[in-house]
Amino acid sequence: MRSTKMFSFAATVALVAMVALGASTASAGSTALCGAHEDPCLEDPLAAVHLELAEGTIFQLLSSVSTILCLEVLATAGATEGTTGNPLPLQMSLSFANCGSNSAHSNCTISAIEQPVVELLRTSLNLATLSGTSEQPGVVNVQCTIIGFPVDCDYSGEELTFPVEGAEHTEGAGNGRLVAEKTPAKLTEALGGFFCPENSTLDFSLEALEPTYVVSEADPLTTALCATHASTGCAEKDLLDEVHLESTQPVSFLNSVADIECESSSLEASLLGLGNGKPQEAHVTEWSWKGCHTLGATGNCSVETAELPDIGIERTELNVAIATLEVEIAVECLVLGLHEMECSYGGTLELPLEGALRKVATPHGKLEADRIDLKRIEEGTGCAPSAEWDATFEPLEHVYIVS
Repeated sequence: MRSTKMFSFAATVALVAMVALGASTASAGSTALCGAHEDPCLEDPLAAVHLELAEGTIFQLLSSVSTILCLEVLATAGATEGTTGNPLPLQMSLSFANCGSNSAHSNCTISAIEQPVVELLRTSLNLATLSGTSEQPGVVNVQCTIIGFPVDCDYSGEELTFPVEGAEHTEGAGNGRLVAEKTPAKLTEALGGFFCPENSTLDFSLEALEPTYVVSEADPLTTALCATHASTGCAEKDLLDEVHLESTQPVSFLNSVADIECESSSLEASLLGLGNGKPQEAHVTEWSWKGCHTLGATGNCSVETAELPDIGIERTELNVAIATLEVEIAVECLVLGLHEMECSYGGTLELPLEGALRKVATPHGKLEADRIDLKRIEEGTGCAPSAEWDATFEPLEHVYIVS
């Protein structure tokens, strides 16, 4: 009789599956796979996701007896009951190649005897959990010849839960990744055999072949600003009632008379009617400009916001929104000690707003005016007919855009 022991193979399959199934927004409502960065998923719902070992990594099954390495792991996670669920059941298909405990990675064969079914559940913005099921936990067989001794072990598991990091969640997330660092894979049944140890661990990093997000069927019109990776319907304690933003680089007003630069700008806004706005309304309570000058000069300009604007924030996709506001910016300069500029520029603007961690370069979020055209509002003195406003603002704290 072959020596057989049962251990948590669900760890392997769960980890493999959830790697690429980038997750987002809330535990409330359904979970859906999406190939586009949008919430809800309207254009690109996915029925299956394909995964492999992240570049430069290997799969390891470690124990006190030996360390078994696999240079190739391929997996497919396919939705079994449509593309949405709460949680979303996924049928796994796993294959392992070039496995062994020797330097040639050739003395072991790992094969899935029973492919597992797992469940994916959103927990917060671009994060989720994936769990093995008791109905079909999956079984994998490991056969090796180690120092002349045959090894033949079956591994199985159920009711295991693991965290998921979705696509683009952090710099290392890539298309969606999970890094298992000595994740416990404990025996659930022991049938004897020295080479099937009671305690083993998994170590690997797996990534989706294409960017994959897990989103909801939330109302696409609602918008809320939240202090945490919040679920649909941000918890009341995490709803933001104000936001403070500061420029991340000098602010420019480029025009045909004399380009103007401010060393910094900051603004504060109070949010109105907290939670699930259509859109979320905000009112700017303070907007300051410091160190303003024409290029090559120092302190020869003053810039003010003539009237503090209201802002409408409307979510367009996962953790992304458009901020609509009407601005009037008053500029006064003395150019070369001779030429006076006294101008007002403005208009109704639609500026892109990104939530925290949307990209690596936006840890707290970002509001950007990328050379936005401002029209001259009044004739003024020595004014160009228009000016291009170039500015990037970042919140002082994390701001997430949720539904």
